[in-house]
Amino acid sequence: MSPHRLSVAGLSKTHGFSRVLHDAAFDVAPGEVHALVGQNGSGKSTIVKILTGYQGADAGGKVMIDGRHLALPARAADLRSLGVSVVHQDLGLNPGDTVVDNICVGSWPRHTVTRLINRRRATQQARDALERIGEQVALDALVGDLPIADQVSVAIARSVRNLPSGGGLAIFDESTRALPPDSLGHFYNLTRALTEQGTAVLLVSHNLDEVLTRADRVTVLRSGRVVASGASTAGLTAPDLTRLILGHALDTAAAFTSAKAGGHAELQLREVGGGLLTDLSVSLAAGEIVGITGLAGSGHEEVPALLTGAPGSRGELRLGETVLDLRRLTPRKSIDAGIHVVPAERARRGLALELSIKDNIALSRLRRGGIRPLVGAGQHTDTRAVIEGLDVRPPRPDALVRTLSGGNQQKILVGRAMLGSPRLLVLHEPTQAVDVGARRDIHSAIRRQAATGTPVLVIASDPAELIELCDRILLVHRGRGRELAAGHTVEALLDGIYSEVTLEGATRHGN
Repeated sequence: MSPHRLSVAGLSKTHGFSRVLHDAAFDVAPGEVHALVGQNGSGKSTIVKILTGYQGADAGGKVMIDGRHLALPARAADLRSLGVSVVHQDLGLNPGDTVVDNICVGSWPRHTVTRLINRRRATQQARDALERIGEQVALDALVGDLPIADQVSVAIARSVRNLPSGGGLAIFDESTRALPPDSLGHFYNLTRALTEQGTAVLLVSHNLDEVLTRADRVTVLRSGRVVASGASTAGLTAPDLTRLILGHALDTAAAFTSAKAGGHAELQLREVGGGLLTDLSVSLAAGEIVGITGLAGSGHEEVPALLTGAPGSRGELRLGETVLDLRRLTPRKSIDAGIHVVPAERARRGLALELSIKDNIALSRLRRGGIRPLVGAGQHTDTRAVIEGLDVRPPRPDALVRTLSGGNQQKILVGRAMLGSPRLLVLHEPTQAVDVGARRDIHSAIRRQAATGTPVLVIASDPAELIELCDRILLVHRGRGRELAAGHTVEALLDGIYSEVTLEGATRHGN
């Protein structure tokens, strides 16, 4: 029996004339959480795609599962027989289907003769999978109606359904990136329960704190090469890991160039509400960066939509001498007033993935009824400004956005929002699921924009990001916002966020 659950050796991948993965090698032991980290475009996603059959590999690479060879490109049937499963980004669930449907999709049990789906066996298999991780969820419930914590349980139950008892390899590909803070503890508890049964976990993540506190070992990629293979996280610090990922230390002090707030209020929000948000009032000076945070469902995530014409909005927004009644605000009026928004869901709400970099950037200049051509000196200037200002890679204006890493897609979205001298910049989770290098570049761009006098609102769930980036922070609880006193640490901000979590909820989900 092999001592390794997963063994990767000499794994390479070439796209056209570009080699994106160079002889990657690492191993994962039974019963461990093994993290895979690196900047966007470092090769992490390529390895996951090869391991799960979405891509083939160059000749010469080897992948072994429990000492058994996995033929490449991997087939779904081979992965199931070898005990390999994956939980993708955003959990990969269909909210319109039941718990049973989500757990059994892709490998339904069937009647021997008719080959029709055996619903009774499917229900039992779904129940068994949930019991294996110690969870109980209503099997006939629609997944979209479940709390996030129960959706986590369903996703993990699906991943273990076909794994051998006490064995198998579960791959979590950025599975925590969209989870609210109050569901992370539940996810980590279930993950550790799997490893205690002998299952190996390969955790792909950009969250360095998550890697250092939850993983046993870590493999680091940089520019398509493994620069640290299976390093123990014991004694490893965040600066150590950052240095491995970037190839140099991250100088956060040098990156800060924003002017401090001062002077009269350039922006005022008065009694803003709608949806889960009942009352938010705040004033921002020119060049001030203000963060807004809270638990999922507290109402802070409503702010971007309320400032861009969402139905049911109420309150008042003042930009200099311009006064906007949110009840009558429309997306067009919001844009005309100079409010530029970066949405949290870049693929669904922010970018046209099938268009090029330059065409996505040109969308910021479109106006209804306009007859001016998109192509021109202005488009080239805008495109160059975004690519050079945020170090977009590859720096090719004609590259399709869908071919870029998530971090570079986010740079395009943020850079586009900064074009045209915005009077207010609203950023919703601006660095969600990006690596430390891309986060640095995006933060630097935000500070440069603020330094021009633009007030900036940052709506985010990461306390460390808000403390690093913002001049002030507002905490929203049960729909109401209040400003936090200066000098908060990450731990103090977390205490403020979680102070209202009920004991029952904390006990139920292990937070």
